[in-house]
Amino acid sequence: MCALLALLTGMLYARFAAQGVLWLGARIREAEYARVQQYAFSNLDHFEASSLVTRMTTDVTVLQNAINSGFRPIVRGPVMLVLGVGLSLLDERAALAGVFVHAHSGRGAVLHHAQGSTAVFPPAGRGGLM
Repeated sequence: MCALLALLTGMLYARFAAQGVLWLGARIREAEYARVQQYAFSNLDHFEASSLVTRMTTDVTVLQNAINSGFRPIVRGPVMLVLGVGLSLLDERAALAGVFVHAHSGRGAVLHHAQGSTAVFPPAGRGGLM
């Protein structure tokens, strides 16, 4: 059952992430082409049309790949945590869910405390690395 649920959520994630990234890429390309239309003729003489199209296409593709690969850990981690705790509650050994909750709460507290003393960008009013 868990494997089928993981397969289903993975397929849904891939579908919606691809749609979102393609939509974003289309909007960025529209903005880029509109900006190129505003170039002065001296700039257009300096750059060839094929060079501009290649650069814009490559830039948008790299951005799309970076965003799509960044969505995976951001979405996958919390979903796996919630489903793991939820499915452990369905088991006859519901104490296993308590282990997950206490372990993650303790880890969160430790990380929160550690971040307060070693933060690269400390909150306002506290000393920093500089």
